[in-house]
Amino acid sequence: MAFDNGFGISVQWGTSNYCSAKNTSESECNYMDLVDMEMKGNSKGFRNAWESNTAEIAVFKGGVGKCDIMMNVGDNDQVIGWLTTDDVAKVIEIVSKYKTETTIKKKIKELNL
Repeated sequence: MAFDNGFGISVQWGTSNYCSAKNTSESECNYMDLVDMEMKGNSKGFRNAWESNTAEIAVFKGGVGKCDIMMNVGDNDQVIGWLTTDDVAKVIEIVSKYKTETTIKKKIKELNL
């Protein structure tokens, strides 16, 4: 998601992301089985397999429409994981509202995520 201030955010969850679905084993959540479920009309089963109570975020900079440079937002890391829905909403507000990388990093750090 890119914002008019030249910054953007990525919010992801799944078996390869830092979220509550991360520890789902491949035997529990085989991607091709999930695709097969979706193709056969079992979208509820598909959704349940990828359901997560938390998500990871990454913040990007680079100008309007060109948010392609990841910022360090965690402790020497480019992603922050295991965030609740409310935490993600707070970060989205910060990233969309402030105009400088320094301020965005400071405001995210103040959330103590």
